[in-house]
Amino acid sequence: MKHHTINRQNYTILKTESGTGQLLLHFMWGKFDFRLFLKPVKAFEAEAKPKHRFQRDGVYYQVAALQLQHRNQWYEYVKPSAHGLQLEETQWQLEGASHHAEFPKNLLAAACQLAEQELGLESMQPIAA
Repeated sequence: MKHHTINRQNYTILKTESGTGQLLLHFMWGKFDFRLFLKPVKAFEAEAKPKHRFQRDGVYYQVAALQLQHRNQWYEYVKPSAHGLQLEETQWQLEGASHHAEFPKNLLAAACQLAEQELGLESMQPIAA
């Protein structure tokens, strides 16, 4: 298993898949399981909105879903619902049911950074000066 530290938070990589089409990054923070799915998109879509978009070997990808395993079911990330210094409350949904939990601040950005490192992706988001 590989380990990464982002913003003083430790993540463990459980599994990566980069077959045809969709890419997958399965990772843990503490005792929580997360999955990040990336789907292929056309070049003009990726260039129009570069946030959470990536490139590898001439193929462009965007975040399709960030999921949390809660009670043996996968909930999809919706948005942060409250902000803190190191942690933020986030909202997750499954078939209309909501779940709120505290996770590291900017979890989606951290998941994208892990995907870059583990799946060999290049971010298309412009670097702020």
